[in-house]
Amino acid sequence: RIRTMTEKRYYEANTQDEKIKPPKGTYDAVIVGLDIIEDVHCGVHIADIFKPQYKLIDEEFKDVVVKDSGVFRYKKKEGYEYNPKRNWGYNKFTQLLDIPKNKGNTLSFSLIDGWTVTIDLSYKTFVNEMHTQVSYPVATLIKKKSEAPF
Repeated sequence: RIRTMTEKRYYEANTQDEKIKPPKGTYDAVIVGLDIIEDVHCGVHIADIFKPQYKLIDEEFKDVVVKDSGVFRYKKKEGYEYNPKRNWGYNKFTQLLDIPKNKGNTLSFSLIDGWTVTIDLSYKTFVNEMHTQVSYPVATLIKKKSEAPF
């Protein structure tokens, strides 16, 4: 099951010309959405995957939106193994955002909506079924700059 939450403010996500591709590098951005993919089977474990959406704050690439490469949060569920040490990525992500660690709580869009952050933008590349090389941008959170101004 996938849940998508986006900002209350309106914008056109990813409607820019496909040729507009920011180069790899570090950018300031605003968190404008959060996709949550629940109950992903990872071998003998199960996890939720969080993919924040970041809108770049850059004159040349203004309003370009990129998704996070994905933050896994492994969880306890009957029929699956659980090892809390596997949550190092989720823990690092929430620490970078300075989100307090509360047992049972999980990341939500309302918690991070509109925050200004710094991201590292890179590209993932693969060959699709038509044997064409496809490349798309992915982001990794580096740090939080400020919370939403509203």
